[in-house]
Amino acid sequence: MALEQLVAAIGQVHAELAAQASRAVNTSLTLRNWLIGCYISEYELRGADRARYGDKIIELLSERLMQAGVSRSEARELRRYRKFYLIYPSIRESLSPELIIKLLPFATTVNFRESLYPESGVAPDELLSRISFSHIAELLRCEDATKRSFYEVESLQGSWTVRELKRQIHSLYYERSGLSRDKQKLSRLAHQQAERQGIQRDRPPIATPAAGPLTIRKGNVSLKTRRCIHLHNILDNAELVSPDIQHHPNSVVLS
Repeated sequence: MALEQLVAAIGQVHAELAAQASRAVNTSLTLRNWLIGCYISEYELRGADRARYGDKIIELLSERLMQAGVSRSEARELRRYRKFYLIYPSIRESLSPELIIKLLPFATTVNFRESLYPESGVAPDELLSRISFSHIAELLRCEDATKRSFYEVESLQGSWTVRELKRQIHSLYYERSGLSRDKQKLSRLAHQQAERQGIQRDRPPIATPAAGPLTIRKGNVSLKTRRCIHLHNILDNAELVSPDIQHHPNSVVLS
């Protein structure tokens, strides 16, 4: 092994392990926030003294957690974690049995609250391993479940940064795609623009698996959401609005 090969090998080891560490930290933070939301939601439903605090529970809890040194525990964040849990209850499927026993002791005696929203079309493991909680926070702003599922899939397929996800939402990408016949060209243009702007330098590296078909849940996914996901495969028969807009070339697999 020559010196140049040694340098290259060590550089590759460093890059790979650093990426794995970053990915692990990102997943742990997202799980932490989901678990906080789970505890808050279950307390509001079944807490022994919940009636004593009423609508002030979030503010009181935030104050106590901040005093205890728990980071990102402002009232606004706690409400976001609760919404995260309510919209994505399927994240529980990603928890190991050991973690459930250790951090969710009530899991064996309580039926988890059903989602108030249509289930996400993307498998929980995909969300946890391939996007950050900052992405999820932006997705939570989409009250329409079909719109949210659309941006979930596009973010994963395009490896979008948080800034790019925000930009695409503000540019009404979902609405434009739904009105266009040329879906593939629209998506290619959207992803190419993200690459040209070099936005991926604005976040810590979160390593993602090689681009490929996403794993899509069947389960309780609504027909409307499944149709939205199929935008990423076919949808060539919509009414023409502009010949310059099209959709992503990568297929999405319904498993």
